[in-house]
Amino acid sequence: MSVTIKVDGLTEREVLKLDYSLYQEVDVEGRPSAITRGGQINVMVKSLNDGNTDFLEWVCDPYITKGGSLEFEKRDGTNMKTLKFDDAYLTKYEEVYDSIDENLQHEIFTISAKKLDIGGTFHENHWAD
Repeated sequence: MSVTIKVDGLTEREVLKLDYSLYQEVDVEGRPSAITRGGQINVMVKSLNDGNTDFLEWVCDPYITKGGSLEFEKRDGTNMKTLKFDDAYLTKYEEVYDSIDENLQHEIFTISAKKLDIGGTFHENHWAD
């Protein structure tokens, strides 16, 4: 299995690690007590060997939103699932070099998305304008 991230106007990257979640607050009895929230996607990608700074540039501009997708492929190359995001900010960026790690250099970032489509299941955060 493999995952690829594609972001509008940026170079496509291979994903090494990924997590995202949606949640609901609950009351003392365990029942949902608020709307579903989520949309933060944490991603680790291989750094490119060409000095690419796409994600660094995105995090440095707090007004830029982008759309994109994370495409999950089975080992045979067919699509398993697609996570699409829209109206998204890059809220955290980190670049790591580790001579012990086989990947040596990688980038870690957090995408905060207003809209998600996870394999046809939709979620929209209701942000103030």
